[in-house]
Amino acid sequence: MGRFSVCPPRPTGILKSMLTTGMCDRPLVVVLGASGYIGSAVAAELARWPVLLRLVARRPGVVPPGGAAETETRTADLTAASEVALAVTDADVVIHLVARLTQGAAWRAAESDPVAERVNVGVMHDVVAALRSGRRAGPPRWWCSPGRSTRWAARVGSTAVSRTSP
Repeated sequence: MGRFSVCPPRPTGILKSMLTTGMCDRPLVVVLGASGYIGSAVAAELARWPVLLRLVARRPGVVPPGGAAETETRTADLTAASEVALAVTDADVVIHLVARLTQGAAWRAAESDPVAERVNVGVMHDVVAALRSGRRAGPPRWWCSPGRSTRWAARVGSTAVSRTSP
């Protein structure tokens, strides 16, 4: 089986811009859901980049070896708004990969399962609220939530930060 690579070996896009324009010396990248299948692959790739990397998950995470990143791991219950706020404090980039997937229901579980709704929708609301309340001077934050449960355009100030559709 081939190596699974989520990101290119060198920073591109927003991270490259932050690193090469002096926007940030070492941007703080927060990965929520870092111990999951996709989260651990994203964390392993980001660990190779010259960033501050905060890996947040419900289970203790493993720091990927041999990278250029300065890595911190946190165990948190991200269904608690206060823990979400702490997790994203001072973040330049937030990658939201938290999801509750049930057999056969996938992301639609939020429609009939209150726990899935809290995890799949509520955590996203909490991330947006934390970013909105923690606004600071300097470059705008960027965040990614590649899940199908993000059916609405979240706004932080006047900047749309996420928009996907089923």
